[in-house]
Amino acid sequence: MSDMVSGNYIMETPLFFSHGIEIENHLVAAQTGEVLVGNDLLSTWEDIFSNAFEYLKKIKKDKKTPRIIAKKIVKIELKEETKREKRLSFIFVHYKLGKKTIKINVFGPDPNISQITWLLELVTPPCEYLEELSFWIDTLYAAALHGLSKTKTKSALLPMGLNPMEQRVRSGLTCGEHHHIGIPSFIRAPVYNMLRNYIPHLIALSSTSPFLNQNTSSKVIIKEKNGKKQVISRGTHSFRLANNTGQMGPNIPQYLPIIEDMTSREDFARLIKKVPPEDRMIDLFPYTDYSTIELRFFDAQPWKENRLAMVLLIQALAQKTKTLIKQKNPVPTVSSQSLYKNRRKAIQFGLLAQFTRDETLTGEFAWFYNYDIEKGVKASKLMHSVLALLIYIEDELLEFNSNYIDQVLLPVLGSKKFAPPFSVCDYLFKLYAEKNQKVPEFLNELYYSEKLIYPPQVAGDFSSFLVENPPDSFLEVNKQQQNLTQLLQQDIATREVFKSRSELKPKKQKKKKPVVAKEKVIKDKTKKIPATTPEKPLTKKKAPTKKQRPPETPKPKKMVEVKTPRQREKKKPTPETKPIAKREPIQVISAFDENEDLEIYSPMIEIEPKYQKINSKIANIMRTRRQEIEAKRVVFFQEHLKEEESDFKPFPKKQTAVFPALISGPELFGYIVLSFSDIKKVMYQFRNNPITLKFYDNQTNNIISTLRTFLDISRIEKHQTVRIPCSIDLGEIYGKLKIRVEAITSTNHRLLPKKFVFAVERKDQISISPKEFYITSNFGTVECVYKATNDSKKEERGELTLLLATQSSSTPIVIYEEKFNLKPHASFELARSIDLSIDYQHSSFYILARVTTGLLKKNRSFKSIHVPVLREIVVDWSFVTRPGSKNDLWQGVEPKTHYAVDFVFHFLQSLPPVAISIYVNTFPQGETKKLTSLRLKRYIDKGDEFIAPPVKFKTPKKCGYLIFDVQIRTEKGILPMHLISEPIGVYSLTTKTTFEKRRDLDL
Repeated sequence: MSDMVSGNYIMETPLFFSHGIEIENHLVAAQTGEVLVGNDLLSTWEDIFSNAFEYLKKIKKDKKTPRIIAKKIVKIELKEETKREKRLSFIFVHYKLGKKTIKINVFGPDPNISQITWLLELVTPPCEYLEELSFWIDTLYAAALHGLSKTKTKSALLPMGLNPMEQRVRSGLTCGEHHHIGIPSFIRAPVYNMLRNYIPHLIALSSTSPFLNQNTSSKVIIKEKNGKKQVISRGTHSFRLANNTGQMGPNIPQYLPIIEDMTSREDFARLIKKVPPEDRMIDLFPYTDYSTIELRFFDAQPWKENRLAMVLLIQALAQKTKTLIKQKNPVPTVSSQSLYKNRRKAIQFGLLAQFTRDETLTGEFAWFYNYDIEKGVKASKLMHSVLALLIYIEDELLEFNSNYIDQVLLPVLGSKKFAPPFSVCDYLFKLYAEKNQKVPEFLNELYYSEKLIYPPQVAGDFSSFLVENPPDSFLEVNKQQQNLTQLLQQDIATREVFKSRSELKPKKQKKKKPVVAKEKVIKDKTKKIPATTPEKPLTKKKAPTKKQRPPETPKPKKMVEVKTPRQREKKKPTPETKPIAKREPIQVISAFDENEDLEIYSPMIEIEPKYQKINSKIANIMRTRRQEIEAKRVVFFQEHLKEEESDFKPFPKKQTAVFPALISGPELFGYIVLSFSDIKKVMYQFRNNPITLKFYDNQTNNIISTLRTFLDISRIEKHQTVRIPCSIDLGEIYGKLKIRVEAITSTNHRLLPKKFVFAVERKDQISISPKEFYITSNFGTVECVYKATNDSKKEERGELTLLLATQSSSTPIVIYEEKFNLKPHASFELARSIDLSIDYQHSSFYILARVTTGLLKKNRSFKSIHVPVLREIVVDWSFVTRPGSKNDLWQGVEPKTHYAVDFVFHFLQSLPPVAISIYVNTFPQGETKKLTSLRLKRYIDKGDEFIAPPVKFKTPKKCGYLIFDVQIRTEKGILPMHLISEPIGVYSLTTKTTFEKRRDLDL
């Protein structure tokens, strides 16, 4: 066979575990790059298949085939099988693996559901050597090229995640690589957990589908940096993963679950909310029929070098897990929320994605996952965590002694011409930029051929890393955090020390005074906790200098004596900690976390270079202004808190209780309806001002139930009426009863008359008793579980309905309905995934489980979950005056003056696409003007931040006060006001207005 594949296949690199790869390929027209369809596809496929089989059946006896591989080949045959309801031909290889013989369909079609075209799928047998895997990849592609050479139409193979010529992402027309690694059953669960930790990292290293309709989703720029070029693009790195949600994921915040040795496939399918065999259609599947773990998220790689680099990474991670188990160390697991967010960002931004750290990690692994270990600081980009990963598995990688390790290091070390990060996707961006952003001009360079070699060469090796080991203080802190109680105590001590340090203002060129930690009140009155200092950025390892200071000896940790609440009260408060009033402070939602470090990160709006210089100023201003506003708001609530209750002004013009007259079961559900007249005053007074509803038994005057909630201000503004959903647990109270209700604001104002009473009657008629009813979270996609039992001696038929009751809807919204038929003492369980979006966060709400029985469904009972509203600010915002501006707005507002400001928005939670409107209210004129409107068309991740385009405006005559405010709207409505930080007011230098008068300003 003169055309048989040749190469150096000396088996000198054994793998830790057996490994096989499924490689999908586009079959395209060589001239246009478009996929083959119709008669061209059928005729080309028949020629490829027949010639490929003639090629492959000769490899066993060919002299160029390594002897160890020839011995493993038992038989090669052509056979038909049914796949997706089609009878199709496949080439099978019977291959020895140990004492077993495995049948592998190494060459065949992968017809997609829409029947537009077929993908060519090449599958390697399970290999025990890296060279063995390389041989099968080369051989299968050589068979395909041999078949293509015999066809009448000029065709080519394109191994990429998505064909760049496709105008849209169509189902079944994306190509991936599925890696199968053979893991013994007794360590399969921990290896799965370890691989799961690094899915976002592997996605960023292997994405190859950045083109759609011959373009990228963002500009590609090549800049010079330190004598090297750097590729910069915020374009999507993998359109395949971004759009293929049915066969990847699961795309839920819970993401892939952590499993144990006893976790069954049925349990796994239930956790990912899929049913076998569809449970295999996810990123990482540990229950294949071949006793392997399948990694399905890789895009198809145009170059073999990158493909084998991924093999080394997977093998090294699996071997690292085995080493940890031998050393009797726990295998670390990363939270699903962190993986879910990093996966989304890796798909979009690759190695430059902002990294979401998992702060729950402890021990040495936290150092190698959450930190940029070269600089000793917390990782801010995904590339930093990838670099730490390579150091974490350095020993396992070096055991291979393979040249393909260079391809592993290339993305984080860069090439001889290009600075890092330089992944395979960055190389594709580079081709795109060099060819004048015309994909057809370089597409033929990506067609597979025997001479196709990945051009970049790595600039360095493992010795290029300047890495410091985790400091002793880091390891000690993380060891203490392994226990949850110790973690909480350590967090309290750290925050107090940080707070005490922030209050000290040492002068320059003077030694800092030692920080004495403040006393803490913890339930454990006798235990002492170490007052450790907060984590500081660790210095980068430097080369030794001539005059090197001797290492300082670490100071012993100070112990904080924990005192009782009485001892704490006796202590005289210092001026810094002295309370404003004798009365206990009211619980107020924090608008800003003083310990938070802000980063400027803009996925949508490009920041001009001159604004990048003021990033630190923006962070400082936001921190200072938020603290000032927060302090004033606390003073406002305390000054206006009445010792005695008084009527709210303006008092609601109408109050109604809407509750059923006859109920069954211990829970009573209904609404308290309030109607208002002066909407503007109500809107301002209820912003971040919760109310408390208390329900009394009117006869005994005992409290039955209590509810604390916010009012939906947007609902009041639109309808002048708000309906507050309420659930009352009657417990053992039966018969007829009258219930009295009180509604008190945080400033001790009444919203209901003193004798607001309604009557109900309890008469149990349902024998279905709920045992469990819960949800996993109060925001995002959550799992709702309901379990109930039939306690009667007869069969019960009825219907279970899940409802969502909010202030924004006049009646509960039906989420799910299901009929049931329960035998005596039988039980049933319902588990549903529901979406609690940001649009439900205007106020606290309820998830209801309503059970109805009887022919007319008159017998009904409720079981409720009170879902508290988000208690933290979701969007924090401020503004900064433009650099070089003559008029600094923060110094005071002046009439008839031009100002130019930049508004900064910091998102503290993930949000859907939003529209932001910025308003300015000028006083004493009382004018309101919209300054600008912004629209973010993509989903916003937690921690994202951007600067709005510059805003210019002129103040009117006699302007003594300005109030800036924002309105944020999603597709379903206005974002609740209490989820946005307070409006910002700016006084003039000559106007003396108190914060109390600000409340009375007409907004």
